[in-house]
Amino acid sequence: MAVARTAGVQQIVYSSGAGINRLEEFVHWNPNSFFGKMFLGKKTIEEEVRNAGFKYWTILRPGNFMSNFLPPHVHMYKGFLETGRLTTAWTPETLLAMVDPNDIGKFGATALLDPARFHEKDIDLASELLGLEPTIQKLSKITGRSLKVVFLSQEEIEAQSQADPFIEIQLVMGEQAQFVDMNKVKSWNIELGNFEQFLEREKDDFVKTFAQ
Repeated sequence: MAVARTAGVQQIVYSSGAGINRLEEFVHWNPNSFFGKMFLGKKTIEEEVRNAGFKYWTILRPGNFMSNFLPPHVHMYKGFLETGRLTTAWTPETLLAMVDPNDIGKFGATALLDPARFHEKDIDLASELLGLEPTIQKLSKITGRSLKVVFLSQEEIEAQSQADPFIEIQLVMGEQAQFVDMNKVKSWNIELGNFEQFLEREKDDFVKTFAQ
């Protein structure tokens, strides 16, 4: 930050994560875990952005990247590619704050071009809120492969969470949608994508990734 200011940089747009400013509201918040430490690091950077003295600053807080269903991140869903079964700590009621990375770019570019409008704004961002079963159904359709969701019981989650850090990651990511107000996101009048459009755009990669 200091180097940027010295160099004459007047504006900063930082991409953080949904809910970073409200960590205490996460039910599954654990500051001592790997994921907790990562979120605390993002929160520290947010505070530095606000207090660094830039003429203009904006914080974007995207949710679950749609590209998480492509390599390398899809491998955090153990066995999904091999078996076609996504075993998860999420529930049928969980909504994911799905965000097309291109939408993050749209917000970032618009903020850079209109710094006064976006100054001192922090925006929890998603392209759409989507349940996991509809998500997997859309994946099945684009890949031509029969994919299914297996929801872990609470007992299974507790038994596996100590050995598998991705269980905790899923639990935390599954809470991010509560911080995204889609009406506020849409009020910026920036065209948003959706998961079906993302799948179609990246169809070749999805078909290759999920090929049996």
